Amino acid sequence: MYNDVKTPKNLMDIIEIRRMLAEGFCNLQYVKKDGTTRAATGTTCLELIPAFHRPKGVRPNEREGLVNYFDYSKLAWRCFYADDLISIEENPVLNAFARGGSVEPENTDER
Repeated sequence: MYNDVKTPKNLMDIIEIRRMLAEGFCNLQYVKKDGTTRAATGTTCLELIPAFHRPKGVRPNEREGLVNYFDYSKLAWRCFYADDLISIEENPVLNAFARGGSVEPENTDER
């Protein structure tokens, strides 16, 4: 029997990925099922997701190792396997803007 379930190599990886996405916008890059690479900016923080796109209830992940996120550029929910993640980092500029703050520009003055 063919089994399409992937389990993450390290459970802490998936916990950390989900924590980062829950805290705000993240820039992430992962390998899609077709082998191509996808770069996205996403979150699972409900206060940052437009009301129309927020989940109506809780549905457990049906596949172990799967990470769901809201893709802000596509305005749609997407998912990937934790083991297919190439990189993830916080997006401080977008997070500050979304929360009504400001970001100080880096000093590039070379005197």
